Amino acid sequence: MAVKVLSLNKAIFFLVLLFISGCSTQGLVLVNKQNAEEPHIKLAVLDFCNHSTTSNPRMGRELAERLSYGIFVKSHGSMEIIHRSYIKSMLDKMDLRFDETFTRDDIVSLSDSLKVDFIVRGTVIDYETDIMEKKNNVLEVLIDLVFSKDGSTAGMLRIRKETKTSETLVEAVTSEAGMRIVKEKSHLCNIMRPPSPADTSNAK
Repeated sequence: MAVKVLSLNKAIFFLVLLFISGCSTQGLVLVNKQNAEEPHIKLAVLDFCNHSTTSNPRMGRELAERLSYGIFVKSHGSMEIIHRSYIKSMLDKMDLRFDETFTRDDIVSLSDSLKVDFIVRGTVIDYETDIMEKKNNVLEVLIDLVFSKDGSTAGMLRIRKETKTSETLVEAVTSEAGMRIVKEKSHLCNIMRPPSPADTSNAK
C-alpha cells in the first residue's frame, strides 16, 4: 500500500511540474555573442501616451516595458534597451515627465544624455474593452522611431489588434511591434552611418 501511495505521489508531482513548465512564459534570454561583429543599436523606449477615450493609467508604461522586452528578445540582445528607471532619472534632471509632449530639442537632449541611437515613442489612438466579452477588445497604436542626432523620424508603425480578451491586447500589439522594429535593423544601421565622402577622383 505504501508503495502505491509513493508512486501516486510521484505521478502527481510529475504532473504538477509538467503543468508549471507548460505555463511558464519565457525563459532567460541572453545576448547572442556568436555574432560579435554585428552592429549594435541602442534604444530608449518611452512610455506610450494614451489619446484614446478609455482611461488606463498603467497602459503607457506596460506597453513600453513589453515592447522593450520584445525588441531585446527578438534581436537576441543586438538591440540594446535602456532601462526605464535610468530614462526616468534623466527625465527628472531635465524637468520632464513621460506623459509630456516632447519637442525635437527635448528628444535630442534626452538621446544625448542616454547615449542612445534612437528614441521609440508610442501613442494609443484607440482602446476599447468589453467586460462582458460580447465583442472584440481593440487596441490601436502609432509608434515612431526618432533618430537621436537630429530628432528626425526614422520610421513609423501603425498597429491595430482585436482580441477576445483584454488581457491579450498589449501582448499582441507589442509582440508584432517588436518583430517589425527588429526586422528593420539593417535599415536603422544605414541611417546611423555617416554619409560617404563625395568621390572627387574624376573631378577636373
